[in-house]
This record gives sequence, structure tokens and C-alpha cells, in this order.
Amino acid sequence: MIKKILLIVVLVSFLMGGFCFVETCLAQGKELEIHYPEVSGAETPTTTKTFLPAYIEYIFTWAIIIAGLLAFFALVYGGILYLTSAGNPSKMSDAREQIIAGFLGLIILLSSFLILNTIDPQLVILEKPKLEQAIGGIYAYVGLGCADEIENYYDDKVIITQTHIPEISKWLPKDENKKNQSLKCIEFISKPENLTVNIFSDPNYGGTKIAYGSKINGDYIKTAEKGVPKNIPDPTPDTGLSMILDYYLPGVYLYSNSDDCGRNSTTGEIKDIKIKLYKGSSATLPEFDNQTKSIKFIYGDWDNDKKIYKSKYAAILHEHENFMGQAMLFDQNERECLSLSENPVSADGPANIGVSSITIYQKPIGDPIGNGVKFYEGKGMQGKYLADDDEKGDDKDITGDGYYKNNGLEKDLNTNLTVKNPPPPDGDGLPSEENFDNRATSMEMRGNYIALLFEHSNYKGDCEIFTKRNIYFRYNRIGQCGFWLARTNCLSSFIIKATR
Repeated sequence: MIKKILLIVVLVSFLMGGFCFVETCLAQGKELEIHYPEVSGAETPTTTKTFLPAYIEYIFTWAIIIAGLLAFFALVYGGILYLTSAGNPSKMSDAREQIIAGFLGLIILLSSFLILNTIDPQLVILEKPKLEQAIGGIYAYVGLGCADEIENYYDDKVIITQTHIPEISKWLPKDENKKNQSLKCIEFISKPENLTVNIFSDPNYGGTKIAYGSKINGDYIKTAEKGVPKNIPDPTPDTGLSMILDYYLPGVYLYSNSDDCGRNSTTGEIKDIKIKLYKGSSATLPEFDNQTKSIKFIYGDWDNDKKIYKSKYAAILHEHENFMGQAMLFDQNERECLSLSENPVSADGPANIGVSSITIYQKPIGDPIGNGVKFYEGKGMQGKYLADDDEKGDDKDITGDGYYKNNGLEKDLNTNLTVKNPPPPDGDGLPSEENFDNRATSMEMRGNYIALLFEHSNYKGDCEIFTKRNIYFRYNRIGQCGFWLARTNCLSSFIIKATR
């Protein structure tokens, strides 16, 4: 009996331990990396938006249910053994042990259920993983209003998912006289915010262009809704239209071309470049190492009631793998393409770095949470600290007690900044103008923030990323400059950004 109890306890502990590992290690905002095929132009995305932790949570919940059923059947089996023992002391003893083991198994499972329900009720809700189709496109019709008569074969709708179609009439059904027909109506299969349909009045992407679908700052280029017919104005039945479909899954897009993210500014045609989409940080860039030339963000999770995006991205591009070396911060508006040839934070900052890893964070929807980030001269957040400089008008970004809330300010610690002594028992410490370069030894962080700490001024040199407080920089790269026996702190500039 003891062995059976131990077996049940080990099984439940293994399941709970595995689930905790998933929650802490995989579910911290880390999503699976998504890649576009490396072909000419942007091929149709072929991925789902369901994350790995969701699947493992689903499997874990099933495991708990199965374990409960096994414990119940063990209890029933013990009862049957007891009833059929016919007074045999040995069989009755085995049956009693079976019944007790079943009871203990049920108690252990019930306890684990109650513990998980106390931590988070969502952990014990059995839900089938939702697979959202990321492949999209449009239905194309030759009839106005996207009409499709059942008895007519020559007005059937056509599914279009290809990115480039130089002459759309070749894709459409012929009329009753076997002649080409023109495109008169489209219907979105994808969510319009994830797709832009560019329709041209002439073949090979010439003539007048009209665009439907994707959003810019929350507004559609042309109003379109999924599954709602949209007539094409002034169709040209004799020439045939051409079409370009641009897919925009939410995330961070890296391009191997710096010319407006590879797009021809006149025709809108996508050039022959490589495109990679990332939805989470990655310590390496497989098959895209040192190829990034420009970057763009596509926001996601549109709230139609509040007219806002719930997922807004920003990214830090790192020179080397494992988030090491120089770094560049990109925090521009959605769909705004920026080239790595210029540093968006400072004209004197690093540019054109070879990108080998990426850190992605989500920007807050509302006001930043928490006080911010504060730098101290002493270990364990003691001693003098860097404070607000009222003369530079930085009050909107830094509180008066030294907490940097949403920097974006250029902070060069080689210059004299306001520094405060720790407050004495009877009041605040006196501020003084001191050089704080290479003096920061610890950092306090209150709230949801990300700190980019740079080795040199103007955001140059090795950059290290922090998302929580650090009581002693000497244990990190930013505190280990110089020779082995003469390690020194080396924080000379920094950027603080609020996160979600």
C-alpha cells in the first residue's frame, strides 16, 4: 500500500512540477518564433497563433482528469475485491489496502485541484486549444455584391491567397462564352487588420491603385470587414486587374533591405528581400544572422470598442547572440519602417550594427505601472543616487526622488547631473552637481520597466538589459569592465522604458 501511495504522490508531484516549469519558464511572454518563407516577396503566412504553454496546460488538465478517473476505478476495484473475498482474510486485507489507496489518491488530487484553483482559477478550466488560422486571403467574385448563383458555374467565387497576381482575369472563371471576366467584388477571409489588398486598374501593377484592409493608427485604408462584400469601383473587363496581397500578422518584422522595408514607394510592390517575423525575444536569429537592415511593427489584438490595440511592440536589436554587444532600441509607431543606418534614439548612437539576437517587449496600454528605476552608488541600493535635474525640464519623465519612469532622454553620465546623498534621519539629503559616470553600483526597479544600460556615452559599447532590480552590478557585465583584478562599474548612459 505504501508503494501505491508513493506512486500516486510522485505522479501528481511530477504533473504539478512540470506545469509550474511551463508557467515560469515558457509563459513569461515568450511566444514561438514565426518565420516567413525565404522566397521572392512575402509569401502567405502559414502558422498558428496558439502558444506552446497553452498546449501543455491543456495536456496537464487532461492528465489530472485521467489520474482522478484511475483513482476512482482503483477505489471501485478495491470494493469489488472486498465483496468477492468470501471471508478470505488475505483477499480482504488486499481489498482494504486498495480502497485506502484509492481514497488517498482522490484526496491528493482534490488537494492539488484546490491549490491550483486558489493560485489561479483559470488553471483548472479545461479548454480545447484554439487554433486560429493564420493563412488568409480573399474571395474574388465576378458579380457585384459578391453574388454567386448556385445554378451558374461562371460566377463561382475564387479563393486568392497568393501575394502577387499580375493579371487577375486569368484566375477568375470564364463567362458562358468562354471569355475573361473582371473582378467586381471581394470578400475578406482574413481579418482585415492582418491583410492589405492592393488592386491595380492595369495588369502588372500599373494604373490606378486602391487598397483595402489593413489599419493604420486604428483606421482602415478602405473600410472592410471579414465576410462582408466589397464592390470594386469601375472594373475594367477588357484589360484585367492586377493585385498584391500584403499579410500583416502582429509582431516585429525584420527586413534584409533598408529601402522602406523593401517596398517600392511608387508602385507598392515588394522587392526580392528576406522577411522575418518575430513575436517574442530570440537569443539567435537562425538563417537571418547579420542580415537585418530595417524594422517595422504591426500591432495586434484590436479592441473595436475602445479603438485601441492591446498589443503594442517595441524591440531591441543586439549585435551578438545571447543579447550581447552593442544594441539599438526601436520604439516607432506601427507600420513605420526605420532603417538601421540611423539610430532613432541618438544621432551619435551606434548604427548599422550586425543583428544576431532580439529582445521584444510590449508597451503599456495606459500609464506606466510603478515608480520607475533608480540608480545608486552603493551596493544594495545604498549611498548617493542619481536624481532629477529640474533645470532641464525632465519632470515628466523623472520623479523628484530620482525614479526614472519613461526615459527616452539622452542621459550621458560623464556630465554633471544632480546627485543626492541618502536622506539623514531628520530630512532629505542635500543635492549636489557631481559626475556619476561609472559610479552606479546597484539599481532599484519598481513597476513594469525595462532598462538598457550602456557601457559608454551616447548609447555606445556593450549594452545589458534588465527587467528587475539589481543589488550589485559586479555580478553582471555592466559591472565588470577593466582587467580581471581591477573590475569596475561601467554604466555611462541608459534608457528606461515602461513595459506592459
